[in-house]
Amino acid sequence: MGETLLNPEDLYELDSDLPEMTGPVLLHSLDGFVDAGSTGQLVREHVLDAMEHRVIARFDVDSLIDYRARRPAMTYDRDHWSSYDAPELVVHLVRDEVGSPFLMLTGPSPTGSGRASPPRSATWSNGSGCPSSSASTAYPWACRTPARSG
Repeated sequence: MGETLLNPEDLYELDSDLPEMTGPVLLHSLDGFVDAGSTGQLVREHVLDAMEHRVIARFDVDSLIDYRARRPAMTYDRDHWSSYDAPELVVHLVRDEVGSPFLMLTGPSPTGSGRASPPRSATWSNGSGCPSSSASTAYPWACRTPARSG
């Protein structure tokens, strides 16, 4: 028998001080296998460095990430573990230059671990009043040009 899937609402924790927002856009900028030219990383870094933001939701990464396929960075120094880059999957409330709010999901792309599947974790977006979402990522594209004749 397989494991019981978790309730999607049990996979995240919301901040108790949520502002009133009418249909904010959700920008998801997740770390993953494909990020041609580091586009997603650059967008994420620029937005979070240049704009006012705070974390309003945290996901249970242990339920969403398969650590066998995606291991966090750890540093072993001589005889002990000296550092560990704990993954965080969070939603930021961001305000642009004119003060308009939008949401930004950052962290490792969920891989599914058997306890919860990534599509079920998308329930947060659907139930949070976000009428639209957009991704900041880039895929490599091979261009084929026609052969030139003589």
